[in-house]
Amino acid sequence: MKLGTGVAAPGLAAKVTMHEPLHLAAAPRPVPPSDTVRFAIVGTGVEGCVLLDATLPIPGVECVAAADLYDRRHIAAKEELGGKDIETTRGYCRLLDRKDIDAVICATPDHRHRRVVVEAAQAGKDVYREKPAWDKGR
Repeated sequence: MKLGTGVAAPGLAAKVTMHEPLHLAAAPRPVPPSDTVRFAIVGTGVEGCVLLDATLPIPGVECVAAADLYDRRHIAAKEELGGKDIETTRGYCRLLDRKDIDAVICATPDHRHRRVVVEAAQAGKDVYREKPAWDKGR
């Protein structure tokens, strides 16, 4: 008991320093429209909506389109963007042909990632996709 107290006491007496989080998304000045990255999202289920929500506070980034097989997810994407009227479609290839889209977020199920990522890259788009949870050791 005395040994345990002796070990814990220095830790309890130590000064605790709390660091303020860095706000990396904050831009020092407004981003001009010519520097805005316009993206489309493919897959607007739970993870897709989480990714959409994460883009909202970032200046100079704008979602202009969404693709998903389910119509209800089209509505979910628009709601996640605060009711913004974006193009929604079931066929993501249609979005890859748009010249005003700079990048694609791939939020599809794991078995669909490869095809979407490859086709988006072939269309000249930058692509963001998350590594599948089961693929941690590779």
